[in-house]
Amino acid sequence: MKMLNQEQIREVFERFKKNNPDPKTELENHNTFTLLVSVVLSAQMTDKGSI
Repeated sequence: MKMLNQEQIREVFERFKKNNPDPKTELENHNTFTLLVSVVLSAQMTDKGSI
């Protein structure tokens, strides 16, 4: 697998931003911390569900 360099990563994110300037999430959150907790719990549920 080829890793991207910093410039390529920036380019990818710029393209994401151009195609979807105001992305929404299905996870409910009130601030950055609660979003992080929601993501972690969601990932744990996915991991548990695949066992």
